[in-house]
Amino acid sequence: MDQQEQDSLNKEDFLAFCEIAYRLSALPDFGVWCLTIPEAAELLVLDMWYSGELPGIEEPEDWGGNEGDPRLKELLTPATKDFESRLIAAVEKGALESVRKQRDFDECLVSDQTVIDYSQLCLWLEERGYTAGDAFDDWSNDQTTLHDLLAQEAAYLRFELKRGARLIRRLEIERGIFQFLRGGEPLTAEDAIAAYKAMVLENQRLKEQLRHREEQPSFPVGRPFSKKERDTRHVIIEALCCELGINTQKRGASQRIREITERSPVAVDDGTIKKILDEIPESLQRRKKK
Repeated sequence: MDQQEQDSLNKEDFLAFCEIAYRLSALPDFGVWCLTIPEAAELLVLDMWYSGELPGIEEPEDWGGNEGDPRLKELLTPATKDFESRLIAAVEKGALESVRKQRDFDECLVSDQTVIDYSQLCLWLEERGYTAGDAFDDWSNDQTTLHDLLAQEAAYLRFELKRGARLIRRLEIERGIFQFLRGGEPLTAEDAIAAYKAMVLENQRLKEQLRHREEQPSFPVGRPFSKKERDTRHVIIEALCCELGINTQKRGASQRIREITERSPVAVDDGTIKKILDEIPESLQRRKKK
């Protein structure tokens, strides 16, 4: 591929990117938790295949588990097209609520520009007796991650505005400037931008945390228990446990006490309880000597 072809390809990629950005800007939360009809059909069919609902379709030979494998997509295409038609029909009838509809001049839905909400898709499936499986879980996890990343980006941009930036620009960093090595590879511009934003957000978080602590009233730190006071407390715990029929030195004592604390306003974990119980025999021995 010569340079002219590469430049043409880059221009096409850029235009496609701009078109996607424009469409996402018109959707709630920039399209997080939204799917086009073909995307929803593809996700559903993949989930059904994983769940064994499509027994006639075998996995490709030497398949490595990659869901994006073109061979797997080709095998699932007939079922995907079938469910794409069903989803279109459901949207047309109003059985499946859409976030955005796009029609052509023949009043037909343009499937790859008609968007449905994930929760509405799951509700539509539940009404038809289908329970979403692993593929839906994976997609949901990805959307959660995407939502968090967008929230962090928004927090960064808001902070930049708050501290006086009148014009927000993407931080442009020449790749050649960074000669630091990470795993034998130079730090890329994208890595540097992400690191810079992370530092800005972490710095702001620490400032807020410090301000919050400074606003809290200070309390004197109590002195540690003396050995006598600690022994007395251990004797009291031992007596109470005996009254409840709990042998503090037998297996399962920590769990039984934890279950009791769970019925109180504040629960205590097994590990903490065990550490205290392990100190009781030594305290009892000291008290007996007296």
